[in-house]
Amino acid sequence: MAEGLLLTEPVEGVPGTTGAKTRMVYDEGGRKVDMVETVIVRNFPDEFSALCEAKNVKDWAVNRLCEVEGGKTRWVMDNEFKMGGLMAIAALFMRATFPKQTLKDMKRFKTFAEHAK
Repeated sequence: MAEGLLLTEPVEGVPGTTGAKTRMVYDEGGRKVDMVETVIVRNFPDEFSALCEAKNVKDWAVNRLCEVEGGKTRWVMDNEFKMGGLMAIAALFMRATFPKQTLKDMKRFKTFAEHAK
């Protein structure tokens, strides 16, 4: 099974618009993660922010795109994670995992965006 995003399914609203909710299913190293993304800000091309919620996990992500020299684009993502239950305890031991996984997801998206037809 391929790692990464496996499924997206609209739950509420028009997908991609402010307030819209989308169910997303990921494979994270053989572990299936089911979450709901709520679009908070959709101000393309400058900002896209969302809240992703899974069991005992909330991730607020603010994505900003900035033009840099040479006609290139810099993508800056700020995340804030909130954990509950056993995940809060596990997160203490997995702190380094979150930035690594975020970077891995960003690289996958970059590859997709640069090669989409």
